[in-house]
Amino acid sequence: MFAANPVKQYPNLVEYINFACRPEPQTPQKMTGWGLLGLGIVGSIIALIGGAPIMIAAAAVPALAGTTMIVMQPKQKLNEGEAQRREEIRKVAHAMKGLIEHRRLHRDLDASSLLILEECAHYWARIRIAFGTGQWQEESLPHSYISARAAARLAADEGMSDVLLAYRNVLPDSVDGRNPLDYVDEALESFGIKGKGNPSQVPPGFYVARAVADKLRALAEEAERLAFQTAKEMDIRPGKSLDSALSNLRDLRVAEEELTEHVQNKN
Repeated sequence: MFAANPVKQYPNLVEYINFACRPEPQTPQKMTGWGLLGLGIVGSIIALIGGAPIMIAAAAVPALAGTTMIVMQPKQKLNEGEAQRREEIRKVAHAMKGLIEHRRLHRDLDASSLLILEECAHYWARIRIAFGTGQWQEESLPHSYISARAAARLAADEGMSDVLLAYRNVLPDSVDGRNPLDYVDEALESFGIKGKGNPSQVPPGFYVARAVADKLRALAEEAERLAFQTAKEMDIRPGKSLDSALSNLRDLRVAEEELTEHVQNKN
C-alpha cells in the first residue's frame, strides 16, 4: 500500500495554489473619494510589502474626498512588464498545481521550502479570513473599511506572487505525469524508508519566501486586530441574533409569570 499523499500536510498551500490558478474575475467597481480614504487605514501595513512609497500615496488619499472613480478589477491595461510578471506567476502556479495533482510536489521541492511555502500561505489565508467575517460583509460597512480590506488583500496577494516567482527556476515548465521511480519511492516510504528522489538542497527562493513570511505574519496580525476592533465598533458579535432571540423569549417568560402571579393574587 502506498503512503498517504504528502500534500495533505500543506492544506493552506493547496488552497492558495487553487486560488492563484482561478480565472480572474472582471467586475467594474465604483469607488468614491471617501472610500479611497480607507487606503490610509492600512498604509502602514501595506508598507510592509510595498515599501515607503505606498505610505506616501496613502497619506495623499484624503485629497480625493468627494471624487468618484470607476475601477475595473482586474480588467485593466497592463504595461508590458506587469503583463509579463502576471503571466510568469500563472505559469508557476499551474506548474505547482500539476505537481500537487501528480503527487510530485514533495519530490521536486525540498522539505524546508514546502514548510515555508505553507507558512506563507497560512498567513495569506488568515488575512482573507479576517476580512471575510460577518462585519466585513455588511452592506453598511463604511467605504473606508471596504478600501482597507481591498488594499490588505492586494498586498497579501502580491506577497504570495513574489514567493511564487522566487521558485520559478526550480520548478518544471510543464508537468505531464509521474516518473515511474515515484512509485518506487512511495513504496519505500510506506516502510519508513526515505526515497532517493527527495531533494535536500535549499534553493535561493527559500530566503525570499522567509522574508515575505515575516511580513505576511505582521500583516495578518494587523488584519485580525482591525477585524476585532471593527466588530466592537459595529457591535457585531458571533451569534448576536441568537442572543436577541433568547433575550426576547426570556422577557416573554417573565411577563407570563408576572401575569400568572397577578391573576392568582386577584383570586
